Amino acid sequence: MGAACSLGSAECRRCIMATESVCRTDSASGPNTRLLDGARAGDAQAVQTAVKEGASVSVQDAHGWSALHYGAASGKLEVCKVLVDHCSDVNTTLPDFSTPLMLAVEEGHLPIAKLLLDNGAAPWCKDEDGFTAQDRCDKSVKAELSKLLAVPVSESYRKVGCGKL
Repeated sequence: MGAACSLGSAECRRCIMATESVCRTDSASGPNTRLLDGARAGDAQAVQTAVKEGASVSVQDAHGWSALHYGAASGKLEVCKVLVDHCSDVNTTLPDFSTPLMLAVEEGHLPIAKLLLDNGAAPWCKDEDGFTAQDRCDKSVKAELSKLLAVPVSESYRKVGCGKL
């Protein structure tokens, strides 16, 4: 279950529990496929429509990428906002344990990093090589990320899991 759930958001607990099993895809024209396509294209309206039509915000493509991974990596803040607003797990991981936060900071997308952190992204998660988001951060935003991460975190928050770890 995602970080937002551990922090007490009953609505997010209900959302994630309802979609906890990860779907891979549906038919070529189904809502899960449209969600992933919309996220890849950076089309927040298409993502919103797919969610309203029943797409799971936990859906992953054949490579393990979720819509939130696509939005974070490509710098599509509005796509990420729609997904977070619909309880997408901000600590979901790729097969190499990369989180959306890692992808966002690696590409220098600080507004997305802030959105993810504000919604429970765990900055201490490590990828398969042992690197955290701060380790992978683009040097152009490293100082700003350090400021975001300097905010004290409660012990209960630190117990939040990091995807598949």
